[in-house]
Amino acid sequence: MDIYDGKVMLTTTEGRLYDISKEHKDAKPSRNDLIVFLSYGKSKKPYKGENPKNFGLSFNLSDKQQKEFDEWKSAIKKIHGEYGSFEWTIIPTGIGNGLVVYSKLTKTKLDLTDMDSW
Repeated sequence: MDIYDGKVMLTTTEGRLYDISKEHKDAKPSRNDLIVFLSYGKSKKPYKGENPKNFGLSFNLSDKQQKEFDEWKSAIKKIHGEYGSFEWTIIPTGIGNGLVVYSKLTKTKLDLTDMDSW
């Protein structure tokens, strides 16, 4: 597919040229997801797999991020006797994703953004 391979560039609604082939592997859609996105609504054939209208979200922490999160979480438990619940925020930047975790128990945030991995 020419778009996926960087032979054809997309133009965003803001007029910026977008070369998917130069995206970081974590920010780059899979070839199949891109095909589904670009052909959604054009084909009458049923898509075999996930419903293309459904948004999927997943992420993995790097070893460095995991260590930092575990230390923070352990300190919360040591002080409060429990972890409480956390809210995760992913901040897309175009070159990588920022990642912030918020403790509802302590009302504090931990910025796990790892710009070195971008």
